[in-house]
Amino acid sequence: MILFLYGPDSYRSKKKLNEIIGHYKKIHKSGMAFTVLNQDSEKFSDFKKAVETSSMFAEKKLVVLKNFAASKEFTEKFLSWKGVNFLKNTAEVICIFYEEAVDKKSGMFAWLIKNSQSQEFDMLKGAQLQKWRKRFFTERSIKVGEYALTRILAHTAGDLWNFENEVNKLKAYVGHASESRREI
Repeated sequence: MILFLYGPDSYRSKKKLNEIIGHYKKIHKSGMAFTVLNQDSEKFSDFKKAVETSSMFAEKKLVVLKNFAASKEFTEKFLSWKGVNFLKNTAEVICIFYEEAVDKKSGMFAWLIKNSQSQEFDMLKGAQLQKWRKRFFTERSIKVGEYALTRILAHTAGDLWNFENEVNKLKAYVGHASESRREI
C-alpha cells in the first residue's frame, strides 16, 4: 500500500503523518518494522533494503520516505524497480511518500497520484482557515475573545506552526489567572 502526503502546508501534513505513525505504533508495539528515510542522507538501496528485508516478526512494515520524489536518481530507480507492483498491491508493507514541495509536472508525481492514496495539503485561507481555527480551539477547550483572535490571526498570517505556538503561550499565561479570567 502506498500513501502520498504532499503540499506546502507542512503543519497539517506533518500532523497527518504523525497520526498515521502513532496509529501504526499503537498496533505494532515492537516498532521493529518501522523505518523513516530522508532524501538528504539515504538512497534507493536503503529504501529497497527496508522494503525487501524479511522480518522475523509478523508485523506490517511502515516505511516513510521524506522528500524523495524530487530526486531524479531515486525516481528512475523506483519506477524501473520490479518490486513496485508488489508495493502497490500488498497489505504487508505501507509506504508513505511525504513531500512538502513537489513538482506536479514530474513523472513521479503522476505515478504517485495514479497508484496511491493521496492527500494534498494546500495553505488554508479565508473560510477554510476560520473553520480550522474554530476546530483548533474547540478540540483544546480554549476560550478566546474575538479581539484576541483577530490579533493572533494578524500576527501569525496563516502560518499554522506559529499560530499553535502563540496560542499555547497565551493558554499557559491565562492558565495561571483566576477562573473568571481564563479566556484569551
